[in-house]
Amino acid sequence: MTRPSTHPATRGLSQLELLLVLAILGILAVLAVGELRTLSRRNKTEEAVRGLADMFNGVAAYFNEKRPDYGGEEGLPAHRCPHPAGQPLAGEQPPTPALTVRCADGPSGRCTPRQGAEQPGTYDLSEWTANPLWQDIGFRHTGGHYFHYSYSFKNIATADGHGACEFTVRATADLDDDGIWSVYERSGHADRTGVKAEAGLRIQHRLE
Repeated sequence: MTRPSTHPATRGLSQLELLLVLAILGILAVLAVGELRTLSRRNKTEEAVRGLADMFNGVAAYFNEKRPDYGGEEGLPAHRCPHPAGQPLAGEQPPTPALTVRCADGPSGRCTPRQGAEQPGTYDLSEWTANPLWQDIGFRHTGGHYFHYSYSFKNIATADGHGACEFTVRATADLDDDGIWSVYERSGHADRTGVKAEAGLRIQHRLE
């Protein structure tokens, strides 16, 4: 005599259940891809944070070094922020490389400095090495990077001749190549009491 089975009968998924499973898997896959892209862009922003710290420290070191004549420019304070040629009192260093250089077109999706650059996403290394202001700050990129770097300043004469300045270092990037720019800034003030940074970074479109 055959005993009845004590195990519940198994059945395959219905077509509707199978479609629901596939839909859920598809949604999870989309979410995973989006999270990976966000993580990738977040990792790229670490470059900007490090770069701004190096630029800020370079400006501070320059200000703290006494410059009694600074190339014969009379009437300027002994301590001041570095400045581009012909802009001793206030001005800016435009982005390096220019924002028209699309990092997404460069090797590994990065802006890349090279000698005699001719390929998309590349630019000439001399934009760093032959620029007196970047030399004064002690900042450059020799390998691939995601951000464009710029600097603005205002030198201030003081009654005691020591000098003061206000300045901002800036990193700009289109991290996902959608035409919206992420901008990271750090500002500071320097005078006889030292160089002081504003609290935290100013950030526009953190992951764009």
